[in-house]
Amino acid sequence: MNKMKMIKLLGVSTLMLSVMTGCGSGSRTQDYTSLVTLDINPSIQLQLDEKDKVIDAIAVNDDAKKVLEDMDLKQADANVAMNAVLGSLVKNGYLNANQNTVLLSVENDDDKARVALEDELSQYIYTTLKSYSIEGAIYSQDIDIDDDIESLMNKYSISYGKANLIEDIIDENDDEKKTYKVEDLVKLNAQDLILIYQSLNKDDAQKDTHKMVGSVSTKQYISQDEALNVALKNASLTKDKIKNLEIDYDLENGALTYDIEFTYNQNEYEYEVSATKGIVEREVEPKVTTKPSTNTSTNTNQSSNTNYDNTNYDNTNYQSTSKPSTSKPATTQPSSSGQTTNKNTNYDNTNYDNTNYDDQEQSNYGNQSNYDDDDDD
Repeated sequence: MNKMKMIKLLGVSTLMLSVMTGCGSGSRTQDYTSLVTLDINPSIQLQLDEKDKVIDAIAVNDDAKKVLEDMDLKQADANVAMNAVLGSLVKNGYLNANQNTVLLSVENDDDKARVALEDELSQYIYTTLKSYSIEGAIYSQDIDIDDDIESLMNKYSISYGKANLIEDIIDENDDEKKTYKVEDLVKLNAQDLILIYQSLNKDDAQKDTHKMVGSVSTKQYISQDEALNVALKNASLTKDKIKNLEIDYDLENGALTYDIEFTYNQNEYEYEVSATKGIVEREVEPKVTTKPSTNTSTNTNQSSNTNYDNTNYDNTNYQSTSKPSTSKPATTQPSSSGQTTNKNTNYDNTNYDNTNYDDQEQSNYGNQSNYDDDDDD
């Protein structure tokens, strides 16, 4: 009887342990030694034992389910499983010359073992992609799964690795002008997220040197110089005329963009240029930092600066001496001949040079002057 009670108690304890450690796809368990995550757009997690054999392969999103379809990777060596996964990623078009980047994330309580596994898998992925004529880029990161990462993973159905990188981007961003939102970042693939993260750490290049094998492909994007040319052409400026130029990766409406800022003629300009389409996503917003000059006759840049305050770049010639037909009608009385003169069209605050006054007006002004002289006598 006592023996039977002990067996029942053991069974209950085992059941309680299973409930506490979790079960099902994507849940954390205590059964693995290392957790390896691959992120491209598909996100795949491999749970490894102490001998680096696969305990389970987990498809985090729908794309990953397609990659792992009909695969049985249990008890396969990590390299063997990696080879099978990479082959499926290439076959299904998720890895190619343009999309060449893999985010590799490894969790292991033993730091030495984690670093060794990261290095081994990074080199293996790079070599395997070369066999497919792909110059790969493998960005590896160690992850320490905390409550924040766990919350991001569960809320947005993303991998631990992608959640960790998004958290790093938000933490590293110290530019008050940029606000990265999690709901926007989760829409990006691993390659775009890595580009953004690297741009935030451009002044600390040594920090990430050991983490990157290969180079992220930018073939599908326009270059920074091309993006700058788009902005300069829109502003009718050249690079030698602008100052305080800054170009960084950014995102707008879930798409990778270039954030371009520069100053010209005491104005600040900011552009968002699509990294793939090369078009201005957000129009220039110059900010006047000093009071503009009121001398319209000598400031040759006055009209062009005013033009860029408008959101519609219609190429209208704002230096014309007459207003278009939509201007405010004249309010003066008709002349004695019954025809309205056009002298009021000059009172639009843009031209005070008296060049539009005709002979009749000049004569009238002369008579007015003589009348004043007679009156004085």
